[in-house]
Order: sequence, then structure tokens, then C-alpha cells
Amino acid sequence: MTRPFYSIYTHGFIRVAVAIPSVRVADCNYNVERTLHLARRASENYAAVVLFPELRISAYSNEDLFHQDALLDQDFNLYHLLRFGFRPSKVAFLAYHAWGDKTRGSWPDFLPEEKRNEYDLTTIKKWLKVFLYRFFKTSQFKRSALPNAPKVGSGGSLSPRSDWRAPCDSEATAWLKELEENVPD
Repeated sequence: MTRPFYSIYTHGFIRVAVAIPSVRVADCNYNVERTLHLARRASENYAAVVLFPELRISAYSNEDLFHQDALLDQDFNLYHLLRFGFRPSKVAFLAYHAWGDKTRGSWPDFLPEEKRNEYDLTTIKKWLKVFLYRFFKTSQFKRSALPNAPKVGSGGSLSPRSDWRAPCDSEATAWLKELEENVPD
């Protein structure tokens, strides 16, 4: 079958569609539905390739998540675990003293009273457990297929877009055990 002259494919071109779906933060079902709708629409218009934003399914952005407690708390865990090499039990201790009583210490003026949260040790332990499992076992950072070896470099950034690589065979067992044995429920 020969393609007609007016077909862009005859001349070595392809039709590309750029799609920016409307999304809802953390509503994956809705976001998938909108993504599929635009993909079908691009196909009906003979697009060979459709480009979507990379975070269209979870639909999070730094601006959306910046003030969410979960993100701030996980950053706290990550910072103390990696920057200082603290054991999970020490991170739990520090988190409890940071968020155990919202009346203790000073808060930034811009943070309203109703946004000042406090967490008991059981809640801190629960979410630290989730963090440890996700970070060491499933790694929310890039996995590397290279053999595990030290990387020579300046370090500094833990961004998945930069140089951080999690080992391909990391396990959370020892970290979870240390937390379980040393932090009461």
C-alpha cells in the first residue's frame, strides 16, 4: 500500500501530540481517565507519538505538596538518616521531640494555629516504618543496575534527577528491626 503524497509519513515526518490533562492531586483514577481520554483523542487525530507531563498520574508538584505534613516529615527522616547517619530509633526520638507537643517551642508566625500538628510516638513509629520500607526496599529514588560500589563525587543532592542512585539489592530488614527493638509502641 502506498501512502498518498499529502501524508506527512511519506516525507519522513511523524505527527506528535502534546497533551496536558487536567489532573487532581493524588486522584490516580481520575488522572488515568483523563490521560486515556487524551491519548485516544490523539490517536483519532493520527498522532504517532503523544507527550504527557511526567507526573500526570499522581499529579503532585512541589507547590501542591510543600505544606503537607507527610512530605515534611519524610524529609525530616531522610535528612537525619542520611545526613547524620542516625539510627531509626534516634530519628524517632528527634521526631517525637519536634512534634510530640505542639505547645512546646516556637512556631513560625506564618503558620496558623490549626496547622500546628502534634504526633504521638506510635504515629511517628508507624510512618517512620513506612518511610524505611519505601526508602530501603522499594526506593523512591533511582535504582541502578550497576554493580554496587562507592561513587566518587562531591555528594550533596538526593534528587532522583541528579546523581543519587539507590543500590539495586537494598533491604529494609535491619533498619526496621532496629526501629522495632528500640522504639516502644
